[in-house]
Amino acid sequence: MPLGRSNQGSFPLGRLTGIASEVRSFGKRTGILDAGSAGRDSMSAFALLVTIVVVGSVGCGGGDEADAARLAAKARVAKLPARLPASGEPPRAEVAVVDRSPPSPRPSDYVGSESCVPCHAEISARYASHPMSRSLNPLSLASSIETVPSGPIAPGGACEYQVTATDGAVFHHELLRDQSGELIYDQGERVAVAIGSGRQGRAYLIREGEVFFQSPLGWYSGADRWDLSPGYEPGNHPRFSRRVGDGCLYCHAGRVRSVGEDRYEEPAFAEASIGCERCHGPGGGHVSLHQRRPSDGVASEMPVTDDPIVNPAKLDTGPREDVCNQCHLQGKHVIRRAGRSFFDFRPGDRLEDVFVVLTGNDRVDERGRHQVVSHVEQMRSSRCYVGSEQALGCTSCHDPHFEPEPETRDAWYRDQCARCHADQSCSLGLEEQTAPPANGSCIHCHMPSLGGSDVPHTAQTDHRIIRDHRRGADASPSPLPGEQLAVFDGAELRLPAWEVARARGISKMTEAWQRRDPKLAAEARRLLIPRGLSEKDPNVVIRSLGDDHAALAELGASYLMSGETENAYAAWRRLQGLSPEHEVALSGLAFIELGRRNLLGGKDWLERVLRIVPDDTDWNSRLVDVEWNLGDRRKAIEVAERALRSNPGDRSLRQWLIRGYEQFGDAAAAERHRGILDQIDSRSAARR
Repeated sequence: MPLGRSNQGSFPLGRLTGIASEVRSFGKRTGILDAGSAGRDSMSAFALLVTIVVVGSVGCGGGDEADAARLAAKARVAKLPARLPASGEPPRAEVAVVDRSPPSPRPSDYVGSESCVPCHAEISARYASHPMSRSLNPLSLASSIETVPSGPIAPGGACEYQVTATDGAVFHHELLRDQSGELIYDQGERVAVAIGSGRQGRAYLIREGEVFFQSPLGWYSGADRWDLSPGYEPGNHPRFSRRVGDGCLYCHAGRVRSVGEDRYEEPAFAEASIGCERCHGPGGGHVSLHQRRPSDGVASEMPVTDDPIVNPAKLDTGPREDVCNQCHLQGKHVIRRAGRSFFDFRPGDRLEDVFVVLTGNDRVDERGRHQVVSHVEQMRSSRCYVGSEQALGCTSCHDPHFEPEPETRDAWYRDQCARCHADQSCSLGLEEQTAPPANGSCIHCHMPSLGGSDVPHTAQTDHRIIRDHRRGADASPSPLPGEQLAVFDGAELRLPAWEVARARGISKMTEAWQRRDPKLAAEARRLLIPRGLSEKDPNVVIRSLGDDHAALAELGASYLMSGETENAYAAWRRLQGLSPEHEVALSGLAFIELGRRNLLGGKDWLERVLRIVPDDTDWNSRLVDVEWNLGDRRKAIEVAERALRSNPGDRSLRQWLIRGYEQFGDAAAAERHRGILDQIDSRSAARR
């Protein structure tokens, strides 16, 4: 049910929250907001699986303590020189550039799972019952397991939620009522996609233009109820603004139709759920080969070795396991190699051909809760794995085409255990083995469900295969700030040294932003810069990274956190020149231009960002301030109203609109917003 691997390490937009926070306070610091902006000191609504809050929300998605901590960590802005040339190129210098040329394109002759059915009907029918075959679907095609419409859903906090259906469309609502029960607002968003087979539950995506956002509501099958989605805390969550992109969809969707990183065509999915080609590779060559084979029973002279399809069972142990690891290994950080995308992995590859996965002693989190997508690391810590000399793997116990029904599950897995332990009987007597609740189940005792999972209302199987689970296992601590993480499976021995350093630099920059630690940011920068190259000339450093988008994004972030805003601008301008619609670059450049008090320049970058995420509350709020101070007050009010539709509980936006309408001479509109604001404040006071 969780949305799986996040795009850790490639500068997710949620990491710009500190930047946007500074932009929000820019007007207040400089005194340019003559409309009386309340200085909406909140985080950006950009996010990839990062919690975003807005100061002034009554409690559905914000909290004073969290905001205080975030505001204390604002990045400072240095005095900047004139802008770079329009090309975005830093001044040229002789640079010894590490070879970061783009890798060769991956085979992409996909044909879709339906092309497999004529020759593989039986196995296709079996796979149709597997949860992976139902991993994601447009809502109109997903099986109906939820209660729709729902009654009021009250998870705690000030807001309640509801699910409605109108003319075949499903909407998720957030509602806020005053103390008397009168409705203050009802924000309803149309659901486009259901994620999850429904066995444990489902998450839901809302589409806005080319991008997806997660709904705050999830369905939990075991409890047969709606509740907040995983990671959403009552009164302090990102509402409808949690961005979902490639890092999530890679493990839940078969194939996407991209128009850019984390942006998608309509329809977005070439194949919705995980299909045959995810584990066997693109099938075009395979289908073409067998279509050319004679059908009269005469043996073909074409050698079987020419068949490009992959049978994972025939692969060596490492590549075979990596077919599963591509999605079922969580890791601490998953860093795409330079020039690679999430969807570049092909069966038969080693994982490190596309990713550098960094792992730590974190199979449990800081509160002792077991992580959901950590089965690979759990299994590798087991005595079974170690004792098998690492031959034990996912398919030792799991059939990737078949999932046993609940009534046959215990017998199925008992048979899998017996393949290795047939002559190693259970130490318990037969009567104790067969007594409830175990009922003769090996996994009941040795791989029990973990009720302390980080997904509420669900239980996950413990893959540590503990001999006596009643003794438990010590919780491994999470890594300390800056602690060296291990490269999964010893892949650093098979990778270029600069790729490993780059991955460590990106991961350390992720930690630096999470901890707001300039020291870690400086350490990250030293890892990103090619070995032997001095930091003294930033233009040389920037050019040394070539066309490496992720490294340039992180380099800019590192400079910004270190207070070197001029260098951050140069890095992001270079990145934007390489990728004109790169959101990190556009957002960072908008922030820096506003810090320079260049309203026209800032407006240009803001509008480019908003072409990608037109309903983003935070960046629309910044555009409000800019338009007002450039003199287009009607446009400023229009943008403010649009921003408020995406977050109707934003107190500071309503305060701005009250002042704006008063100065614009529209007393009725100002009074309307004042009345709503009074209701919100009354509700907030009642909660305290």
